[in-house]
Amino acid sequence: MDADARMRLRLSVMMALVWSVQGAFWPVLSIHLVDLGISERGRGWIFATMAIAAFVTPLGAGQLVDRLMPTQRFLSWSFTLGSIVLAIIASGVESSALGLFSLFLAFWLILAPSYSPSNSLAFRNLSHPDRDFPRVRPEARGGRGVLDRRRNVDDHGALLPDLAQHPAGPVDARGEPVAAARD
Repeated sequence: MDADARMRLRLSVMMALVWSVQGAFWPVLSIHLVDLGISERGRGWIFATMAIAAFVTPLGAGQLVDRLMPTQRFLSWSFTLGSIVLAIIASGVESSALGLFSLFLAFWLILAPSYSPSNSLAFRNLSHPDRDFPRVRPEARGGRGVLDRRRNVDDHGALLPDLAQHPAGPVDARGEPVAAARD
């Protein structure tokens, strides 16, 4: 394996790790929150934590990383601290809507700034970024999409209709029957 192929493999693994954590719990989180007795409004606020963090943090994160430390060090600190917060969430120490909102907000405030630097790290280390980045990136996002489709859920955790086994024949994504194509 040549050096470029090795670098693409390493960057693909990095991208998969960046996105796999989110892909592991995000699609089934709403089911767990229902089991905990969290209200619809509380679940909405918990799911809003990612959007809040994505709005607040990325603007300054890139500048901060460029001036204070190497990208790799920032990513390792970010993922380590994010893992600690996820371990606290998983331990079940907190099960109230406000407590989970606070923990998830902390998690996303730590992790949301890592997406842009991970992309810039990939672009910086690929010999032909315009050609190779699409080969590196789909391993991350595509892997989550394949996992979600195998579990028959969409990106928000909602069940998808089983299009192949529908008793009315072919159906569209909403489960509505589709007229057969004519020759």
